[in-house]
Amino acid sequence: MADFRRLQFGNMSWGTRIGLFAAAAVGVALVLALAVVSLGVALILLPVAAVALLIARWRFRKVMTEAARQSRTADRVIEVEYHHVDDPERR
Repeated sequence: MADFRRLQFGNMSWGTRIGLFAAAAVGVALVLALAVVSLGVALILLPVAAVALLIARWRFRKVMTEAARQSRTADRVIEVEYHHVDDPERR
């Protein structure tokens, strides 16, 4: 069976209570600081990603327009010249 211990706050000294409160306050402050830093990084990277996507879309449109122009002007027949090489070892 599992052995559970009960944590009682009534028998803690004032120093222990202050230490527990300080540890909880530091933990909450660290979580909030991490959230603020994460939001800050996201706010910095969001415009960078947006500009990168706009440039990529612009370049993709340019490439597709050029490919469409070339396909309209190019011949549609692909001529390939085949040569049969006779290999005596394969027989």
